[in-house]
Amino acid sequence: VDNITIDGNEIDVGSGDLTLDVAGDIILDADGGVVYLNDGGVGFGQLVKNSNDFRIFNPISDGDIVFRGNDNGSVISALTLDMSEAGAATFNAGVTAVSSTISSTHPTLMLKTSGGGDTDQAYVQKYNNDLYVYNKESAGNLFLGTNNTTKITLGSAGSLTTSPTAGGHAVFNEGGIDADFRVEGNNRANL
Repeated sequence: VDNITIDGNEIDVGSGDLTLDVAGDIILDADGGVVYLNDGGVGFGQLVKNSNDFRIFNPISDGDIVFRGNDNGSVISALTLDMSEAGAATFNAGVTAVSSTISSTHPTLMLKTSGGGDTDQAYVQKYNNDLYVYNKESAGNLFLGTNNTTKITLGSAGSLTTSPTAGGHAVFNEGGIDADFRVEGNNRANL
């Protein structure tokens, strides 16, 4: 028909585009569980059903997956998954957390290892005018630093230690046999 040929299980269009215009929905039903996307016979994407998961797969080595949209007339890349960096996610703008298992009313950003339980996580939460940072590991510490160097350590038992790059540092302890507050020099002698 015109420049469309149906041969066995293949539909060929001799030139131009192909438009599917239907009054209802378009349903792709692949019993094999994979919809392949090709360009000139070379695969660039797959939509995959794996058990109960829906997977979007880019088979091109180090090929990124990019989510793009129209922001008031300008095309923007909202999210890039960098496959040359093990899938590192780069957002074009901020990340907005609305609710979580921690709180359904206060924005919470969860940090969790793959397959980890409820205690294997940390989170940042906005509550009214305050900001909370939590490490849910029972024996986990909280470190603050700059330039890949720890400057302040908050211990799981409540101790707080500063670590300047030169000179002494301050130690605050809650409980235990140490003093509640002390200042140490480089040789760790109490000042």
